[in-house]
Amino acid sequence: MCEQAGQEAIYASLNVSRDLVPEITARSCGRKVVLGSEARRQLVWYPYYLFYVSLESQKKSGKVKTNSVIYAVDGIKGYFSFSPGLPNCSDSKPSECTALLAPALSLKEARDMGEKEFRAHGRFNAKYALWLSPGIHFKVVSWQLIYKPYWLVELEMRGKQVVRVIDGTTGEFGGFQGHRIMQGIRALKNAGFTKISPQYVL
Repeated sequence: MCEQAGQEAIYASLNVSRDLVPEITARSCGRKVVLGSEARRQLVWYPYYLFYVSLESQKKSGKVKTNSVIYAVDGIKGYFSFSPGLPNCSDSKPSECTALLAPALSLKEARDMGEKEFRAHGRFNAKYALWLSPGIHFKVVSWQLIYKPYWLVELEMRGKQVVRVIDGTTGEFGGFQGHRIMQGIRALKNAGFTKISPQYVL
């Protein structure tokens, strides 16, 4: 569970309704894909830790130069990604929130993994590469636990049952992020989480 220290979780907006799932699926996969029944679509809320970080360096003149970065850490698998900041969010728990996936990582674990991954990824990011020298002071200024909605959709493609993920905020179908979500969900199922229907761990 998350060490929230009194800080409430927030929820990204759900912009893709259940009724839009068939349309997005058909547009992404083609009309030949067979979409499962209404019961074969499940909405899950996936946890992320969002970290706001301050970077400071002191020049020989004594002047302190500062920069800032925001990144997210997947609350289940620990995957790292740079973030532009918070999407449109609410602190009210959505009514369609039957499968709320609690973080598997503690706040400390996510914070430590985030700093390690930032130093690794930042070397290849032109914006932050110069901020990774040993003399840079790295400080997490604040953090936020955020839940994002994803639709799990069972499809029949070429005679096989497959599961794909639709981002409930952006409408993005599948892709790299969808693959990461499925890895996190499989990890939860292996750990005994029971609020996700069995067919979604194909």
